[in-house]
Amino acid sequence: MLETPPRPAEQAAHQAPCPRCGAPSERGQLACLSCGAAVGLQWRRPSNWKVPAVLVAVIVVAIGAGIGVGLSTLTADPDVTVTVPSSQPPPPPPGRLAAPAEEPAGQTGSSEELEEWPADERGYTVILSSSDDEQVAQAEGQRAAERGIDEVGVLSGREHAGLDPNLFIVFADRYDSSRDAREDADDYASQGYGDAYPRLIEPPR
Repeated sequence: MLETPPRPAEQAAHQAPCPRCGAPSERGQLACLSCGAAVGLQWRRPSNWKVPAVLVAVIVVAIGAGIGVGLSTLTADPDVTVTVPSSQPPPPPPGRLAAPAEEPAGQTGSSEELEEWPADERGYTVILSSSDDEQVAQAEGQRAAERGIDEVGVLSGREHAGLDPNLFIVFADRYDSSRDAREDADDYASQGYGDAYPRLIEPPR
């Protein structure tokens, strides 16, 4: 049986000439069989290996660019909503009332206890204001006490002689003389009570 001789292209692919004497050498041969020169360095990787490497590099760069564009779009999109955790407590479950909120320190909501003028006592006081509505007079007494005026109270005109029985009078402190009451009345003017004046309070007749 006759063997088919190798084609010239195949033979050239498996042979390379010796750089010194030109004798043919096979792939993987380290030295020339004719002159002993080194021929292993003559075999190099094929030139077409660069094409797949370039394609892989292009694909990697394209994927990285796509990820970067996606991230920049998310961060620059004005329609993207960022949810910030709320510091408010969650609403109570249905059928249960929420506990009342705690009041800030120093705001207890309690009112000042107003003074009372004994019905049988005679003495001087400073009249701050008056009203025909008892609740209005009580509220004004609270404001006067909050402004720092001492011993503020509300008395009824019908319980004392010489006063309008239809009025509730906001007074401040009790004095032995009209002069002492006048001095404090002048001081109360700087606290918002420019019409304050001294007055003698007498028991009912």
